Amino acid sequence: MTDSDGGFLVSIGAKKVPNSLFLLSIYRNSIITYLVILAFMKRFILPICMFSLLLACTEKAAQQEASVELLAEIPNTPNLNWLLAEWIRVDEEEGNTTYETWSKANDTTYIGWGYTIAAADTVFEEHMKLRKKGDHWQLEVKMPEEENATLFKMSQHTASSFTVENPTHDFPKQIKYFTAADTLKAIITGGEQNIGFDFVKQQ
Repeated sequence: MTDSDGGFLVSIGAKKVPNSLFLLSIYRNSIITYLVILAFMKRFILPICMFSLLLACTEKAAQQEASVELLAEIPNTPNLNWLLAEWIRVDEEEGNTTYETWSKANDTTYIGWGYTIAAADTVFEEHMKLRKKGDHWQLEVKMPEEENATLFKMSQHTASSFTVENPTHDFPKQIKYFTAADTLKAIITGGEQNIGFDFVKQQ
């Protein structure tokens, strides 16, 4: 149907409106519907998506934290049982006899005692404790006349060796123990000075 000007008319109920107005009405309603949907998504869907994303990130972080805690529970415990014996130094000065004895108090504590005898007198003595302290191992060395032990932190270890260090100590700054065949060797280092010790098991 056309109007008097030749335009198309569309019947809406009992009314007849120009076709252009009808299309404009549809377009306007479509925009309103789109805005309503957009508002709904902004108010409900977007927060749900953000919450889901946050939950996923939280779960991933929790899994990573649990993995770190699990690794932290695995003890970095070197096997130091090769120390356990009574040792006698074979490269000592003539007239002196040096002994070093190691025993095991528990899985994380080893007790050492070193002493030198000359003319039936003890001319040198030191007490050592090699133990796990928190998340690391340390060697504690104390002379009888000292009030506090000197601490050396373990920097590396293998199945037959370990190295401890204290860069702030005058001498030694580093102590290394290792085995070679049936010999226990120790090297103390500080600056350019190195002193070696060779021990064999006391029969």
